[in-house]
Amino acid sequence: MDDALMVTNLVYFGTLIVGGALIVFLAAATVITLIIAGAGQGVASIVATILRLLRTRPHEEPEMLAEAARTEYTRKAVVAKADAILAARRADAAAASAATAASKAAAASPSQASGSEDAEPDDEEVAIPAAFAATKPAPARAIAVVSPMRPARPAAAPARSGPHTGTQPALVVGRAS
Repeated sequence: MDDALMVTNLVYFGTLIVGGALIVFLAAATVITLIIAGAGQGVASIVATILRLLRTRPHEEPEMLAEAARTEYTRKAVVAKADAILAARRADAAAASAATAASKAAAASPSQASGSEDAEPDDEEVAIPAAFAATKPAPARAIAVVSPMRPARPAAAPARSGPHTGTQPALVVGRAS
């Protein structure tokens, strides 16, 4: 065999052997690193679970108190709204009964707006009956339905035309010369 050919073969096979040994070493190092990382993550999750179990006992009570407070707040809001509606209806009923009583009283006593019974009253002399003057039109009321609070659903995104690249358009700023 020629010396140059032997040197070439030794270099070629030596490179393959050293490269193969490096690949095997890197693969073994990667596997060992993954095993150590998995074991560390397993230990960390076990410790976190134990700590969570130890912490949940004192923290369960405030969560239950917060839920009870939300329920009580909702109940009070419903009762307050119902009271407001009932008070408005009572006020309307009282005003209507007062207007009815005033109109009956006005109908019982004759009205003498012009001074003489035979003369027609002018437009300026016409008196507004007390029943209509005392009553004011009731303001329009909206009755709201109170329901338990729920998180709002996100609104659907409006339809877009064109490509959906997820990027913002580039802003080109030129210099004025």
